[in-house]
Amino acid sequence: MRYTDVLLDDIRAQIQPDDTVVKEAKQRREIVLAGAAIHGFSQETVRSGSLAHGTAICPIHRRDKGLDADGAVVLPPWAWLTLGPETATNQPPNGVVESFRVAVEKYVRAHGYPRATATTEGMKRAILVKFHEPLPGGEDPTVDLIVGLPRTAGGLWIPNLTNRRWDPSHPEKHTSMFLGPDSQKQLRVLRARSVRLAKAENKRTDPAALCSFNIEALAILYITQLMPLSRALHTLWLRGGLDLAQRLTPDPAGVSADIKVRDRQGASRRWLGNARQLDTALQLDGLSTTPATSGAIQDALRPLWPEYVPDRTGGTSQARLVAALQQGRPLRANAQGGLSTTSGTVLKRPQSFGDTGK
Repeated sequence: MRYTDVLLDDIRAQIQPDDTVVKEAKQRREIVLAGAAIHGFSQETVRSGSLAHGTAICPIHRRDKGLDADGAVVLPPWAWLTLGPETATNQPPNGVVESFRVAVEKYVRAHGYPRATATTEGMKRAILVKFHEPLPGGEDPTVDLIVGLPRTAGGLWIPNLTNRRWDPSHPEKHTSMFLGPDSQKQLRVLRARSVRLAKAENKRTDPAALCSFNIEALAILYITQLMPLSRALHTLWLRGGLDLAQRLTPDPAGVSADIKVRDRQGASRRWLGNARQLDTALQLDGLSTTPATSGAIQDALRPLWPEYVPDRTGGTSQARLVAALQQGRPLRANAQGGLSTTSGTVLKRPQSFGDTGK
C-alpha cells in the first residue's frame, strides 16, 4: 500500500464513528420512526442520510457533537385527505408537522429518553429530536424526522416549512443509487470511504463549501468502478470540481431541483485545488520511500486535513492530541520534539491555579 493510502486510512480511523454509537443512533431513529408511524397511521417509513449510506463521520476530538440519523414517515393519503399538492385543498405542512413534533416528543420520552425534546426551530424540512442522554464518549446522537406524502409520480412530497409548501424528493432512490446493488459491495464501500474523507475536508471551513448531499451526488456520478481509495478521492475532486465549474449538481433521482451551492465557482476551485494537492502526494509516492519523501507527502496532505495529518516530527495528529487531553491521558515528547500519545517522555500535567496536584 502506498504511503498516501496509509495516511488516508489513518484519517478515516480518526473520523470514523464508534460502532456502539452508530448502533445507538440507529436505535434512536427507530424509536422516532415508531412514534411517527403510530401518530400518522402509517405502515411505511424511510431510512436515509449518512447512517443509511455509511457516510457518517464523528471526529475523534469532537465526539460531543454526536451523530445525526435521518428518517421519514410516509403518511397514507386515506388518513390525510387535505394535505399536499395532489389534493383539492393543498394544505401546507406546517400544522401537521407541529402535531407530529408534539406526538413524537411525547413518545420518545415515554420510551427510554425522558429528557428528549423535539423542535422545528431553525429547521426547513425536518423535526429535530434531541435526546439529552450523552454516551460515555460524549456522543449524543440526534434524529431528523421528515413527514412525507407519497407522490403519484414516485418519491415523496416533503415539507418546506419556511415557504409553507411541499417540495418533491426521493430519499429512497437516493439511498439505492448511492449503495448500488448487493453485488457491488466493494464499490459501495469505496464510494462511502471517499465521501467520508471528502466530508472531513469539506468541514475544515465554516460554512462548508458544499452540503453533504452534494458530495454524495457527485460520488454517484464519478465513483463508478473499483480503484485505490486515493485514486477514487482524486477522481471525485477532479471530475466533481470540473462539473461544478459548469453547473449546479442535478438531483440523482431526477425529482428535486438542482442542489444549491452558496458559491459554486468557489467550490469548484476548492475541489480542483484539493485534486492538485492529492495528485502531488501521489506523484511523490511514486518516487521513493525515504523519510524525506514521506514527510513531503504529509506536507501535501496536511492542508486538506490539518487536524488529522501529523507533521514531520513523528508526533500525533492534532485531533488525537486533543482527544487525549479530553480523556485525561498523558502526552509524550519524542526525540524529534513532536508530541505523541504513544511513545516518548511523559510530559508533566500542567496545574491550574489552586491545583495542588494531590
